[in-house]
Amino acid sequence: MNARNTAVDRMLAETSSIRVSKDELYEVAKEASKLKMNDRNIEGFAFTIARLFSGDPEKAGAVMYRMQALFRLLHEEGLPGWTLSRQPNRTLAAHEAVLAAAATEPLMERNGEIAFDYSAFVNRVAQLADELEDDFVTLVDIRE
Repeated sequence: MNARNTAVDRMLAETSSIRVSKDELYEVAKEASKLKMNDRNIEGFAFTIARLFSGDPEKAGAVMYRMQALFRLLHEEGLPGWTLSRQPNRTLAAHEAVLAAAATEPLMERNGEIAFDYSAFVNRVAQLADELEDDFVTLVDIRE
């Protein structure tokens, strides 16, 4: 293993160990949904997270990485049955178990980007869905 991989693995382990709750991700989603259409992008999302977690930069970073990994998973693999189609206003609805899994699943590197393991993520969503209400949360899609 080279030094870069070791550093990335260490960063991912440290970031994954920072406790993030489903409710914190929900708060980010709620605040992001208030953004004007032209601010519904990675910069607007980052600003929202920085504002919400201004006293805890490590938590802000962990939240940002988790939300980026979630949207990467939604774009690349999708979560049929757990999400509804993206709307013209760049929002989509996701079962609250999706946010709960995004808050707790370990982060990994895939193709040079932070991601979740798809199989583990889907299994965790299914497990959490049995424990949670069937509520859906509106997410602002930060990926172009």
